[in-house]
Amino acid sequence: LGERLLANGDPGVLIATAGYGGASMQELAASPHIDHFIGELTATKAALGHIDGVLIHQGETNNRAMRGPANYRAAFDGLLARIRTVTDAPVYLSQATICGNDSDRRLLELQDRIIRETPGVLRGPNTDTLSGPSDRLDDGCHFSAKGLDKFADLWVETLGAASEK
Repeated sequence: LGERLLANGDPGVLIATAGYGGASMQELAASPHIDHFIGELTATKAALGHIDGVLIHQGETNNRAMRGPANYRAAFDGLLARIRTVTDAPVYLSQATICGNDSDRRLLELQDRIIRETPGVLRGPNTDTLSGPSDRLDDGCHFSAKGLDKFADLWVETLGAASEK
C-alpha cells in the first residue's frame, strides 16, 4: 500500500500497524488490544505531529466465530471514542466478513450504516469483493499475493475518493 501511495503522488507515507489476528471488534475495543492501538496512535502523532487517517480492516471474526453483528456497533463506537482522544483524523472502515465462509450480509449492512451515519468515519474497501480463488489462500481467509495487490489497489482508490457514501 505504501509503495502504491507513493507512486500515486503522495509525498511521504508512514504506516503504523497495530493489528491482532482473529480478534473480534469487541476484543479490539477492550484491553489489552485497545491500549496497544492507542499507544501506537499516540506515538505516531508524537513523532509526526499529525495523523492523516486511521484505516480499520476488521469483521471476519465477527462472522467466522459466529459472533455476528451483536454489540459490534457499541464496540466500534467505543473504539472510535478512544481514537478521538488522540486524533480527529478520518477513520476509514473496511467492509470485511469473509474468512473461509460466505459474506455476512447483516454485518456488511451494519458496517455500511456505521460509515453512513457516523461523522468522520469514511468508507474503506469492501474486501468481500476479493473472494475468488486467486485472491485468497487455500484457507479461504487470508489474501494471496495477488489478493494483497488488489487489496492495496482498493485502498488507494478508496483513499482518493474519501466518501461516507
